[in-house]
Amino acid sequence: ANIQKAPLLVNGRAIKSVNQYYNKERSRLKALQARYHQLESIVDTQQGKKPVYRETKAMRRITAWRNRKIRQFAHKASKRIVDYALSCGANTILIGNNKSWKRSSDMGRKNNQNFIGIPHKVMIDMIQYKANLAGISVIRTNESYTSQTSALDHEKPCWENGSQSRKRQGKTPINRRIHRGLFQSN
Repeated sequence: ANIQKAPLLVNGRAIKSVNQYYNKERSRLKALQARYHQLESIVDTQQGKKPVYRETKAMRRITAWRNRKIRQFAHKASKRIVDYALSCGANTILIGNNKSWKRSSDMGRKNNQNFIGIPHKVMIDMIQYKANLAGISVIRTNESYTSQTSALDHEKPCWENGSQSRKRQGKTPINRRIHRGLFQSN
């Protein structure tokens, strides 16, 4: 049940910044590697001979740095979320999670880079194990169709309640999500 408290937002700018620097530095290192033919081996392909590069020591070092930073952020954020749930007296945490939501994201080059670099599964797993230690149950739920269904009318978030399906069934109103944050129930 909802506890009528303000939602908790975790600022993810630090992770975005780390990922942006990592991608930029990794790209620079790859360009240097190609220019000076470091750790290069030539492989025969159907298109002809092509160079294949192994990872350099600098690339391994920057990757390890990034992974440490992200793991540290995930630990801090998950602890903050679980502590907030405990302070509110909540006994359940709901987490929205869609299968392969990163695989075909089409939000533009920059937004894709930001979205894909954030390890959502790592965060969810950390929240789950820390919440279980604190005696809070965690429910992972699919977020599909939640913006098109009305909780006030006790509708389940499934494809039958989506806008296109409602139109085919002759139900109205068709577009009940007016804009972000404003939903019109029956």
